[in-house]
Amino acid sequence: MKNIMKLIMLIGVLSVTAIGHTQEKTAQQLVGACAHCHGADGNSSSGQYPTLARQNVDYLIKQLHDFKSGARSNGQMSPMVGILNDQYITTLANFYNGENILAQRGIDEDLAKIGKEIA
Repeated sequence: MKNIMKLIMLIGVLSVTAIGHTQEKTAQQLVGACAHCHGADGNSSSGQYPTLARQNVDYLIKQLHDFKSGARSNGQMSPMVGILNDQYITTLANFYNGENILAQRGIDEDLAKIGKEIA
């Protein structure tokens, strides 16, 4: 399982790297690397990864910038976001904000408290 996750991360990083070498990309093209964990429409199918659909744009931008700068650290997110420019970060944030939440999982009060502390 660990090797599969490493392979998925490598594919994601390579996808994002390819994006970084082009002029402009659409949100759908950018989301390809994010979809493995967060879902193509921002609705994660795993409790391990947050749902990004309908998330506040400013919050997403701040979190992505924090991963990029190292203010927030995550072995999967930091390399993925590290090569995104501000335009791509804003494009992703706006895309996910515009997506609908498909289904609500039960609210984990402990995770909700942590999320409020981060925000």
